[in-house]
Amino acid sequence: MSSGARTALEAEWARCRWIWNECVAKSRAVHLHNRTTGEKGTCGPAQLDRMLTGARERTPWLREGGSVPQQQLIRDFGKSRAKAHKDVRERLPQRQRAGMPRWKKKREALPTLNYTRRGFRLKDGRLSLAGGIVLTVVWSHNLPAEPSSVRVYQREGRDGRRGRSRVLPSHRDGGQAQYLTSLVPDDCQDERLAEVLVWAREHLHEPLPVAELARRAVMSKRSFARRFAAATGTTPHAWLRNLRLSSAEELLETTDLPIEEIAHRVGYGSAAVLREQFVRRRGVPPRSYRRSVTNAP
Repeated sequence: MSSGARTALEAEWARCRWIWNECVAKSRAVHLHNRTTGEKGTCGPAQLDRMLTGARERTPWLREGGSVPQQQLIRDFGKSRAKAHKDVRERLPQRQRAGMPRWKKKREALPTLNYTRRGFRLKDGRLSLAGGIVLTVVWSHNLPAEPSSVRVYQREGRDGRRGRSRVLPSHRDGGQAQYLTSLVPDDCQDERLAEVLVWAREHLHEPLPVAELARRAVMSKRSFARRFAAATGTTPHAWLRNLRLSSAEELLETTDLPIEEIAHRVGYGSAAVLREQFVRRRGVPPRSYRRSVTNAP
């Protein structure tokens, strides 16, 4: 990814993060007003869309960004808020509730941008996003059809680096697809290390101790850890954890496999371990995550 594209994406995310936090503030203000007055005011996507339109008219900084990811963020906020209210109405146990949308703090919230079909274009292996942002795509497999949406996000890492991009097609109704960072950074010059990363992806159901990865790279554990951090910006343990969780997300979104089967496929061994890691890193249990993205009962 070029430095110009990275800077443009970070600026786009800053605008979207501001809009999200404005939505949180509006939602909380409406809730407080209703509780104080007994009224039943609403804070749905229609009201938030009007709020966004007014903000873009008044603020040149917002108008510099694409309207597509900003409008999609409004819809995502509305879905998240509606899901939280639904969980309360259905009296789900507290640990299974999605919870109301929270503030996205700059130092804690990893960037994520959603683009619907009118906000991106795929041509000759390049992904052109609204706002003139162009990224090179590395395919994990052939797409069966043009995706109807993409999601650009940043993986967790010590230095916040984005990796090479890839597009994963979705097989659920609606044709949604996600735009994900890849496992190998763009500037990785270590062929042995790159081969090991690809091999690990293909053997994710196995334990994959660091000693085994180092052995396959023909390195000592210390040398492997040092060169791994230099190439990926994170540790082998953190990289594997993120890979397992991202793969679990993909299976939850695109298949009807039981949670136990997904846990085994991504190397967690049991649904209980997957749930523990998912709640800790994603904030919701796997079943709640699946319902939120597939509208499954």
